[in-house]
Amino acid sequence: MANLENLIDGIGLWSEVFSLGTNLIGKPALFLDRDGTIVEEVKYLHEPKKVKLRLNISFLIKSCNLLNIPVIEITNQSGIGRDYYDWNSFNKTETHIRNILLKHEAKINMLCACAYHHEAKDKYKISNHSWRKPNIGMLLEAQRVFKINMSKSWIIGDSLSDIQAGINAGIKGGIYLNAKDKDLKLHNSFKLKYRENLEDLSWLINDLNNSTF
Repeated sequence: MANLENLIDGIGLWSEVFSLGTNLIGKPALFLDRDGTIVEEVKYLHEPKKVKLRLNISFLIKSCNLLNIPVIEITNQSGIGRDYYDWNSFNKTETHIRNILLKHEAKINMLCACAYHHEAKDKYKISNHSWRKPNIGMLLEAQRVFKINMSKSWIIGDSLSDIQAGINAGIKGGIYLNAKDKDLKLHNSFKLKYRENLEDLSWLINDLNNSTF
């Protein structure tokens, strides 16, 4: 069974730290969505055998690791709330993802997940929970742990809710993968980049690195 100690409310909020050292404190972070960003999109992914990493994600994460930039996975998991699978299946899938990444010397530092949804069942049915993207609860949980410099951090995701979470949290910018609408109107200094893949992101690594000084 999954270690329920990671369910910080005992029900629907998962917070797990894999590595935390003084060299990671006070830095900008890279926030990553899971489905469609770390791994290829599979609807309601909960089986390790269906996991397939997105091309170049290992290199990106490893590059951050080498620079002591915290890598934070933040994922909405309404499939749990809808009773399609449970936290045990989620944990097995996440462990498999991390094991594959480790084979490429890449390591996620923290994982946050939210199972609450307005169409979920019973105890998981909560409208607009503060942790569910585009709300910023998961980002703030990571900030609390790592004392993250949010104004210099970035987020990558394939959903508008990922980008909106970054905007709402006041971070520096985001990469919107495979965006269907590339005319998002911004009303602040948030830097938005549109990409079809995770190639040629050396500029992002340099930006995060330069922001640590």
